[in-house]
Amino acid sequence: MSAEQRYGAKQYARIAMISSSPYERLDKLYSGAIRFARQGRREALNGEEALARHCATKLIAIIRRLEVCLDHRMAPALSVNLARLYGHMQARLAKPDTSLSPDAFEEALNLLNTLWDGFQAAEQQPQK
Repeated sequence: MSAEQRYGAKQYARIAMISSSPYERLDKLYSGAIRFARQGRREALNGEEALARHCATKLIAIIRRLEVCLDHRMAPALSVNLARLYGHMQARLAKPDTSLSPDAFEEALNLLNTLWDGFQAAEQQPQK
């Protein structure tokens, strides 16, 4: 893919993200995070250290994005708790031995799935 095509694809993705609802943005971020956690776990289990590290790097970037998106004014207690969970996942994935063991990916995957299930359930609740 040429530099011009990459630029166009990035611009398209950026516009799509900006124009989506908060729930759609969360869906994209959580789906990507869960995908990288699964891939990282698989690569770590297969002994593919470089690929597992790549997945950890991508996963950390998405988790950082989730953390930055927290609105501490809207839900202060929830935001603090989520920020702690996100920080824990990032610290765990950033350890040098992460790519050698699938445990950090498994832990992140379990936390992300649980959080995403909660967000989906909240989205289904009737608005008051």
